Amino acid sequence: MFIFRLEWNLAALVGLLMLTGIVVTNGIVLVDKIESYPGGARDSMAYAPTAPFMESSLKI
Repeated sequence: MFIFRLEWNLAALVGLLMLTGIVVTNGIVLVDKIESYPGGARDSMAYAPTAPFMESSLKI
C-alpha cells in the first residue's frame, strides 16, 4: 500500500496483522521442529534425507 501510495483502511490493516501472525506462527513451528531432532539443532543435518545420486558420488 505504501509503495503504490494507496490509502490504508481497516481491511488492509487486518490483512497485514493476519499475515504477520502467520509468519510468526510458521517461525515458531520451524524452530520447534528443528529442536525436536535428537541432539538439538546441531545434529539436525545428520537426519536430513539425501538423494541417491549424492551417496554414490561420495564413495571413493
